[in-house]
Amino acid sequence: MTEHHRIDPFFGPVGAIAGKVVLLAGLSSAFYSAYALLFALIGAFVGFSSTGVDIDARRRRVRQTNDWFGLFRSGRWIDVLSSMSLGISESRSVYRAYSRANVPLDVKRRDFRIKLLDSDGRSLATLRRKKNRDEALVELERMAVKLNLNVRSS
Repeated sequence: MTEHHRIDPFFGPVGAIAGKVVLLAGLSSAFYSAYALLFALIGAFVGFSSTGVDIDARRRRVRQTNDWFGLFRSGRWIDVLSSMSLGISESRSVYRAYSRANVPLDVKRRDFRIKLLDSDGRSLATLRRKKNRDEALVELERMAVKLNLNVRSS
């Protein structure tokens, strides 16, 4: 069975919230104008589109996906070879949005990502995202057993 994990929204956390607000506004205005359905469609795209990963442990393959509207997945499968390994990397992201008064709003995110690495140690796919290192280490061991891979020390 394939398991799916959502990694990051396309437009960041601020864009995802804004998209959901535009979706609600478009749906509530649809009774008054048919053009409001266009806003609802745009809001659904911005609010729910994200990146993700599908992990098929039985067939030993993974797929990084683009989840369009949060429903439709596209991506290419990568076969997991025995020469590959798993590792953890720390990710620090800052998303910036501006208010109408031109005041910046920064949303900082720090997390740990479990990555599939090729034989040279280059990242092929992000498999999971965890908030702290301890959770990531536990998940790393679980994924290593599930995919029958070695863990690369970092």
